[in-house]
Amino acid sequence: MITIVCVNVEIYYMGEWSVVLKFIAGFCSKLRRHPLQVLKQDCLTCSWPYYKSRWFFLVMATTMNLGIAIWGIASFYPDFATYFLAIMISNLGMYFVYYFFMKVLVVNERPSIVTWTTAVLMVLCWVPAMYFFVQGLTNWHKSPAESRNGNTACIIFDFYDAHDVWHFLSAFALFFSFLTILTVDDDIMRQKRDTIRVF
Repeated sequence: MITIVCVNVEIYYMGEWSVVLKFIAGFCSKLRRHPLQVLKQDCLTCSWPYYKSRWFFLVMATTMNLGIAIWGIASFYPDFATYFLAIMISNLGMYFVYYFFMKVLVVNERPSIVTWTTAVLMVLCWVPAMYFFVQGLTNWHKSPAESRNGNTACIIFDFYDAHDVWHFLSAFALFFSFLTILTVDDDIMRQKRDTIRVF
């Protein structure tokens, strides 16, 4: 939980920990001198955050991550590697949606055709890859020979089963994800850094 709070603060304030530390120091000193006044003014009459879109994204991401964590604890999910991979893929997808939404709809920047092409290819690879990912074809608690007994019938060239297809599709999906990340800001390459909107 402490890690989630620290990451949220890091993202919300874009790494300006001096601002955060000054706020915490001022809040603690006011709390020590006038606890009732602090409770009335600072806690009960909270205003909306200054960066609303960033705050909303952090609330959604935190809710999603806590939900996945609670689900993993409640269901006693036995395969930690698959569980951790699901968390990473979920966060990658959520951040992509947020960044594209902010870039295209809020800031009105226009990604290049290469970015749009790689983004579409990324989605076209991730969707079927996730279908094969949730099939749960492997069991990490068994030996490789025992786990092999759970293999399904080969579906490509009478040689590759659904787990192999997951590996192929997820490899292409990651490749297109990184290409999209690499090219997403090409449209502002020649813009002065102090004029680029940060979200």
